[in-house]
Amino acid sequence: MARKRPLYSNSNYVRAAAIASKPVAAIPGEPVFPWKVVIGPYRFSVTWADETTMQSRRLLAEECFNQQVIRLSKRLTGVRLAQYFLRSVINLILYTAGASNRKIDEEQATHVLANGMVALIVHNPEVWAWFNELVTRHLRLVRPKAGSLVRLPQSVCLGQKEYVIVPLSSALTERLSQWGDIDLSSRTVRLSEELRGTHLSVIFWHELLHGIHKEHGLRGTSNRDTEYRRAHSKGIIGFIRQNPLAWRWFISFTHEAAAARNRMPARARSASRLAASRANTLRLAA
Repeated sequence: MARKRPLYSNSNYVRAAAIASKPVAAIPGEPVFPWKVVIGPYRFSVTWADETTMQSRRLLAEECFNQQVIRLSKRLTGVRLAQYFLRSVINLILYTAGASNRKIDEEQATHVLANGMVALIVHNPEVWAWFNELVTRHLRLVRPKAGSLVRLPQSVCLGQKEYVIVPLSSALTERLSQWGDIDLSSRTVRLSEELRGTHLSVIFWHELLHGIHKEHGLRGTSNRDTEYRRAHSKGIIGFIRQNPLAWRWFISFTHEAAAARNRMPARARSASRLAASRANTLRLAA
């Protein structure tokens, strides 16, 4: 029997190796801050960029996955700087999650971005402190004293509308088989009383992002990636500025949950996973 020839010739293998081994020119730019931004398997540096060296002079922010760099225009300051940084972060979160660049399903977008936002705060506390300095108008309110009790407000503002937050009882959580939901007509968010730890943070953001989509006209439309990034960054920053008490709760609760998780002994962690086996069958949200 004749031996099968390889699909590609040796010359093609050499060509591929030669291309891969070409040196990559370093991207110039002074650091915006000294920390790396951890997103999925990547660790991005954030640098200032002269617009003449950017791929498009119409853009004020760009990302390079190959060299793991986020570039921000030197013209950006204050809230605009935070907004364009957040646009890049949203793009990177969607990319690392394998979300489509052109058409993003409503549930997929809210779930991916809720997880991404919580992960960013947990893994990049210094970066989020810098971000808060740029965005928050009431910085003292989002810096609770150690040991102080921080509660989630009963309502939040999204754009010009108020959304009420109410608990979802354990019995109803079990019957509906979901952790939470949002009624966009009555503008009511329900969060299960059984939610714990960073999972509560994820579901909280998941439901709020549905509201942000509605208030920015994204639901039921053919959305492009640029529209999603623009609406999300504007909506998230608007939420932070309009709801300092809710943002304080979210930041402090997320940090505390992450710290408690890190302090938990290995045996306790495995036991908690076994105890939560029934709850894991619940749907994410509505």
